[in-house]
Amino acid sequence: MMERSVKPIFKSVGIAFDGRNYAMGGMRSAPEIALCQESIFGVDADIITWDFGMTDVPHSWKHFLYLSRAGTHRNRPAFIGINIHGFDFEEKLSVYKKAEAKGLTTFYLSGEVIKNMQDVVPDMFGMNQEEIDAIPEYVRYFKCQNEIEKSDPGCADNKYNEALCSNRRHKAPWHPGWKSNSLYGNLMAFFLIENLESTIEELIKEDFDPATKLRELKDEEQKDYEIFANDGKLENVAIPGFLEESIVPDVHPDMIHHAQTICHTALAPSKLRYEGILTETDLKGIIDYEQGISKVKADKGKSEGPMRLVFDEGQRNPPCPVLTKVDYKDFFYANEKDGWTSLSIPNDSEKQEYGPWTPRGLIMVCFLICDWGKCPDGDIREPALKDEKLKMKVNGVNVVELIQTAECSIMKHDDGYFFEADDNGRYEIEVLIVPSETETIQYTKITSVIVF
Repeated sequence: MMERSVKPIFKSVGIAFDGRNYAMGGMRSAPEIALCQESIFGVDADIITWDFGMTDVPHSWKHFLYLSRAGTHRNRPAFIGINIHGFDFEEKLSVYKKAEAKGLTTFYLSGEVIKNMQDVVPDMFGMNQEEIDAIPEYVRYFKCQNEIEKSDPGCADNKYNEALCSNRRHKAPWHPGWKSNSLYGNLMAFFLIENLESTIEELIKEDFDPATKLRELKDEEQKDYEIFANDGKLENVAIPGFLEESIVPDVHPDMIHHAQTICHTALAPSKLRYEGILTETDLKGIIDYEQGISKVKADKGKSEGPMRLVFDEGQRNPPCPVLTKVDYKDFFYANEKDGWTSLSIPNDSEKQEYGPWTPRGLIMVCFLICDWGKCPDGDIREPALKDEKLKMKVNGVNVVELIQTAECSIMKHDDGYFFEADDNGRYEIEVLIVPSETETIQYTKITSVIVF
């Protein structure tokens, strides 16, 4: 909705507007998404939004890590918080202000504004059908009995657009309907258009050389970026897993907040997948990108080389004439029938996309988050390393422990947490699932590997 409203207006002044709806259902904003912002949203992102109110509560550190990583994004994006109102609003607002004082451009969508707009929406309760039909489409059946997208007459029944693919997934009671999404989308569109208009008016009033003005703005932006990168420490951002005294001397939280990363992620949607960077293929686009193979097919075969890119069949969309789902928790896969399998990070396409990089050698691995925290039989993850059911190496060096930091884990070897890159600046991550005597096949699903 936002892109549809904004795109022609930006085009009229020669600006190509690209709105990337890369939301992932059920995902927390950190650590994985926060540390993979450039891989998911693209190295060219100009604005990054946070809208994880349902999944991040009550862990404010996730929000702040996500905010902090936006401040180190190489394209210097602005940051917009959506739905930050709630019990910890004042704390969030304080951190936003501190981040802005240290060089990061921050905005938030006011919960009070949303409430004021919903208050003036006409209530369908008490209207006859003729009166309801006369209400504009975007607010018709929006509020009934003073409830948004609930109750009678018809608000609950008209919450989702049923014109196409009425059997599509995720029409859950807790998800907003199309009218709520339209409200938010149009609000953000108005915000962008107003800023564009005020910028044009300001430029018209000035007498300047365009090249000189652009250089001045770039220099100012770079100065703000360096301030945040060097002094952007925010309060209340302690990350679980970094509190143990044995870790703090070697891995300071500032590294997690500010060090450049390369995130090798299987998650979709992401620019890494859509642009063929992950798979180094010419298959590109929201529909035509390389999808990998199904888990059923993977379990029938075996691999003794590259770790396979795999998807669960149940994640894929039912047939529909339009695209209704792009959110897939795909993964790098190994099972006990495989030999040693591996991921090479960064690959050639990642090197070209991210440019020069001096890695520090800290490596974080993120396993697929199980639905409702219940993993199926056979799923192998962090504890299996100690039980010798899972073996891992980095450039031939044994990983002896996986230190869990919320939903991801840091790799450790006998001498610490930092691994040496090979002569090509790469890290070969090797994985082996030790064959078991159980009837259930043992496997592991890794969604992202993040190298600092």
